Amino acid sequence: YDKIESRQLTLELSVVTIEPLINEIVTEFVLPAQDKKIQLSLIQEKLNSSDRPNNDIKSQPLEDQVVVGDKARLSQVVRNVVSNAIKFTPEAGSIDVKMTWNVASVSESTTVNLQDGLVECLYQTGWIEIEVTDTGHGMTPDQLATVFESGVQFNANKNQKGGGSGLGLFIAKGIVDQHNGTLTVHSEGMGHGTSFVCKLPLYCK
Repeated sequence: YDKIESRQLTLELSVVTIEPLINEIVTEFVLPAQDKKIQLSLIQEKLNSSDRPNNDIKSQPLEDQVVVGDKARLSQVVRNVVSNAIKFTPEAGSIDVKMTWNVASVSESTTVNLQDGLVECLYQTGWIEIEVTDTGHGMTPDQLATVFESGVQFNANKNQKGGGSGLGLFIAKGIVDQHNGTLTVHSEGMGHGTSFVCKLPLYCK
C-alpha cells in the first residue's frame, strides 16, 4: 500500500502471454461462481482499428500477443476484480470476462529491460482490454467517483454484503498505472451491474 501510494512499487518485468493467463485465472473462479449459481463466461474479440496497408498484425492470433509486466501483480489485479464481481453479484446472476484486442500497428520497435538484465525488442500491436461485467447491484455516481481512492469501504447493507478494507482496488489501479495501462469502472446505477475495464499495451516479438 505504501509503495503504491508513493509510486515506488518495484515490478519484476517479464514478457507475459496474456491470453492463457486470463484463461487460467477465470478457470480458478468457476467453482466459486457455481456455488452462487452465477454464470461465468469468457469472451474474446479482436477489433481491427488500423487501416494501414500490408498490416499482417490483423492475421495474428491473440494467444501470440504479450504484455510487458509483472505477471504476479497483473494476476493479482484480475483476480481482485473477478473476485469482487462474484462477491457483489447475487445468486443466479452472470459475469462476463471479455478480452478485446484493439489492433494498431506501430512500425518502430521498442526495447524493454526485463528482470535479470534481459532485454527484449518488441513491436506494439495495440492494446488489450480486459473487461469484467457483472449483473450485480451496480454503483451510485458517488461510489464511482471514489471507488479507487485509498481507504474506501462501502457500507455493508442488504444490497452489498461484505466490504473488506477497500484497499484492493486502490492497489489494483496503482499496479495497472505502473504498467502504462488504465483501470476504469462503469455503472448505469444501482440495479444495473458494474463493469471494470483494464487496458494494457500489447506487443509481439
